Amino acid sequence: MSIRYSALVRAVLPAYIRTVHELPIISRVLELALAAAPRDARISRVNLRVGSLCDAEPLWLERYFRIAARGTSAEDAELVVSRDGTVKPENAARTPDSAFGYVLESIEVRDPPERTTI
Repeated sequence: MSIRYSALVRAVLPAYIRTVHELPIISRVLELALAAAPRDARISRVNLRVGSLCDAEPLWLERYFRIAARGTSAEDAELVVSRDGTVKPENAARTPDSAFGYVLESIEVRDPPERTTI
């Protein structure tokens, strides 16, 4: 059974920090996803929305997610990256967080397998 958590994980992440790179962004996204997931649950999907003017490449976000998630409950999770096209370039100065930022939209988790004792 898969459960979707969205209210708990919705967080806006600043895209342009001192170094613009996908790895620090994915590290923070993974940290938030792991903190929001129930104990002992396996994360099956992480939904990430990037701003319309964000220059991060979804391919590199996915690659870094695979590396960062190794050994965690998100190791087998799918990272779904969608681009937010609601902010037009001419309006970006008014809404920089939306245009250049990242939003962890939601995570989906699976129940842990039941343990049987013999």
